[in-house]
Amino acid sequence: MTGQFETLIYTDCRPGQGLQGTAGFQFQARSPGVDGESMDIVRKSLLYEPPGRWMRERRPVEDYPPSLAHIHKGVFATSAGVYLGKETNGSREGNQLTHSIVTREPAAYGLVRPAQMFQAPFWRTQPAESTTCPTLDAGWEPGPFDAVRAQEFVRSQDKGADLLRALLSALQRLASGKAKARRILFVARDPVLVLRWLTAATLLMPQRSALRVGFKIFTANPAYADQQVLAVHPDWGVSEAAVDNDHGYTVFDLVRHVWSEVDSTAPARRWVALFLAEDPYDVVDAVEVTAATRLPDEAAATVAVTAVLRRKPTRAGAQVVASWLRDGPQSLVGVYGGPMLDLFVETAADWPPATLFVLDEATRRGGFTEQAARVRLSLLAAELELARTTGGVGSGRIPPPLAGGWGRRRRRRPPTRSPRPCGRPARRSSRRYCAWPGASGCPYRWPPWSRPSGASWRTGPSTPSVATGRSSGPAGRRSKGCSGASSNAGWPPTRSVCTSWATPGGRCCCAIRCGSKTALTRPPSRPRCGIWRCHTGSSSSASAWSRRCAPLTSPPRCTVLRLGSG
Repeated sequence: MTGQFETLIYTDCRPGQGLQGTAGFQFQARSPGVDGESMDIVRKSLLYEPPGRWMRERRPVEDYPPSLAHIHKGVFATSAGVYLGKETNGSREGNQLTHSIVTREPAAYGLVRPAQMFQAPFWRTQPAESTTCPTLDAGWEPGPFDAVRAQEFVRSQDKGADLLRALLSALQRLASGKAKARRILFVARDPVLVLRWLTAATLLMPQRSALRVGFKIFTANPAYADQQVLAVHPDWGVSEAAVDNDHGYTVFDLVRHVWSEVDSTAPARRWVALFLAEDPYDVVDAVEVTAATRLPDEAAATVAVTAVLRRKPTRAGAQVVASWLRDGPQSLVGVYGGPMLDLFVETAADWPPATLFVLDEATRRGGFTEQAARVRLSLLAAELELARTTGGVGSGRIPPPLAGGWGRRRRRRPPTRSPRPCGRPARRSSRRYCAWPGASGCPYRWPPWSRPSGASWRTGPSTPSVATGRSSGPAGRRSKGCSGASSNAGWPPTRSVCTSWATPGGRCCCAIRCGSKTALTRPPSRPRCGIWRCHTGSSSSASAWSRRCAPLTSPPRCTVLRLGSG
């Protein structure tokens, strides 16, 4: 949203027409809030400069190009000027009108770069009716050259990416305030061409940085101008600077389409490539986010590209992004955090537990209830995989999960992984059963939403291989249709479950849930009956299976199983 500006008009006046009341060049009108400092800045740095050579030649008024100038000297001021021809009080050439807007608040520009104000509809080309002119109210519109047109323009130019990269690198050095940074000099006949390049480059700079880079298109005295970026007309004869004789400038000759050699910066290479490949408005937003993250440039760019362009970061970049989601400014994290967490969850298999642990902390600090459950489940799955492959996990304790987001829908698709074909449905089944207060002991009678997908049940008297068990809910009942009998029927009711199914290869697997532990077992090659101790973990060999499921001499808090060969 653009804000309010004070306004001034400077031109040649008749007696009584201007603020001084006399004839001659002066401020013809101003808005009530303009102070003397603003008037001095406009008079010294922003007025239209007609070329002496053309005035002596009495060139037609339409030959003179319009001007646009901007400066920051405690006050932000932008001016547009036009040539009017003969003076009001005589026959001499040199009359011009400069319309200026001034403010002390950079927020008044919104996200508009000053170069985008060229050909804006609010500029005046005629004196005001009185010595008081209205302010420029909030909501004003810039010129027609926006980010989309800037992208199309650069793409259409020969070596457009190279020129934009060099110009952006030079502007970034000027904006950094380095003492050795060279001023930029454009050589061009058309101000439109200069301002298009300047707009494209400043769109790839943070807007507050772009506001502090002054420019003047055109100037008749480049050596005495206050701005860092200048443009001269080759027919005015006001500068001999060229690419091969730069006079201390970084020269961009748009007449011959050549420019001084410039060492490109890493940010310039990054943003130019993205600007020409992605949605231009998204890239401009990413540039602004980079400046607001409070991180070093590379880390800030990684966060911004992930947040705005939804590009998947590298592993090293993921840790930076996760830390920013946890510790970054809430004004930004609140806007971009949810979609960024969704991106991480979608690619959870690619991130180590350390990154997911930081993301889990971020969900709690930021209050992301929609993503909290999925991030926590992704973290647990990653730690299970780490334990399987390395035999250990981190020693830190995971805080209680953020409330919310743990409904039935979340339980239906937990992001767990297992090296076994049946590992995932086994864990899913046991988890669902223990979350279901009135669960039946026979998985065949479970509702469809609770059954593992891709598995065929092998429970009941009609199947040759049967896994039977006893499982009591709160009422201690055993469901009809579940074959087999259980020993130790007098045990207290337990939250235990046995599920059995056949894999596509015909092998029978069993998942046992007992208390807070889950055992994933595969029966040996021959039938075996007995009471087995439940261990957390799984094994693919019969010998390891026998060790993990050792016989008991006393009733445990576990399901009694009779396993058939499968």
